[in-house]
Amino acid sequence: MEWKEYNKQQLPKAFTESLKNEHGKYNLMERLTSYIKEGIYESYYIAAVYKNRKIVAHIVHTPPFPIQIAVLENDQAIIHFIADHFREYENINMGIAGEQNTTKQIASKLYDKWFEKDREGVFVCHEVTNEFQQVHGQPEIPQQEHFSLLKDWYQKSTIEMNLEIELNHKTEKEKNDMINEWIEKEAGQFLIYNDVPVSFVKYAKVGDYFSHIGNVYTPKEYRKNGYAARNVALLTKKLLEKFEYTTLYTDLNNPTSNKIYKEIGYKQVAEFSKILPG
Repeated sequence: MEWKEYNKQQLPKAFTESLKNEHGKYNLMERLTSYIKEGIYESYYIAAVYKNRKIVAHIVHTPPFPIQIAVLENDQAIIHFIADHFREYENINMGIAGEQNTTKQIASKLYDKWFEKDREGVFVCHEVTNEFQQVHGQPEIPQQEHFSLLKDWYQKSTIEMNLEIELNHKTEKEKNDMINEWIEKEAGQFLIYNDVPVSFVKYAKVGDYFSHIGNVYTPKEYRKNGYAARNVALLTKKLLEKFEYTTLYTDLNNPTSNKIYKEIGYKQVAEFSKILPG
């Protein structure tokens, strides 16, 4: 086997194509790779493991977040090979993330002590089967007048998703620029009821073949009314007019949201784990 490191200018087409062939399973790695190419991340690490001239594993890291690992073949030799290489990687203390089974195997060989911080379901949708038409409200694209509200909801949703590290890593200017970009690119959707925004869903397109749903947020006073379900369903349906499929991540410890996404038409394709040393 061979370990090859790349920068964004050198990244071969085979790297992204082999991820694409997994049909959304490693969509976070695909999104990170796309963002690196766009210059969004100045600090990053990309590598691939080759066996018989074929890519069998991908590694993408955007500090300070955990290292994303995608292992495409069920081969213990690949697990050992990756663990051996990571022992020399200076940022290994930031943790690793990926498909639960392989990530745990790598962690057991890499760390003396470790724990599973998060369990997430990877969901993919090709067709909306339930638009929750019984729920009141209409979709609306955010405008500049919604800037303060969007920033507030972004920060609250990030904290609820246990992603404080993302908030702490961004400057106020970076947060402001991000919200302005959402508005300019129409990268999100409110659900409006009685002239009041009651839910928000953001999305990101990846290449020309799929988009990812994220930052689903409904303020506590509007929850349990189906607003988020309706909003996600309507946005997903709109996105599927342009893309092959949509993806999203869910907290597997929240059975309610997982049930709703399945009712919309999403199907779970993998279980991912985030593992930290200690």
